[in-house]
Amino acid sequence: SVMASNFLVTNINMSSAVLSKAGIKDINAYDIYKGIIAQTLKNIDKNGSIEALTGPVERNDMETISSHIEHIKKHLPEMETFYKEASKMTSKVAKEKGSLTHKEFTDLNRFLSKK
Repeated sequence: SVMASNFLVTNINMSSAVLSKAGIKDINAYDIYKGIIAQTLKNIDKNGSIEALTGPVERNDMETISSHIEHIKKHLPEMETFYKEASKMTSKVAKEKGSLTHKEFTDLNRFLSKK
């Protein structure tokens, strides 16, 4: 229940910090993200957690992942480790889904392990 509930709250709180750094203040992050959160939960309910996965890790979009990491390093360095570790866990889901080949999975995880 900690991962399903507490970490969801933490993720939304972290999203709020990202919005704040982007200059979007006095807005509840949940109000901005509740549509995508609700759609993600619907997709999980309909297709299961593996098939519901989308996003840059699932697409092996190294350009977007690199861009995210560079922005995080510059503006939210305290979130870099979390982003990289969460992306590694997400890559396992993407590999199980069949979206990443073994080589893509290995290369992505090697990239995410760099300091």
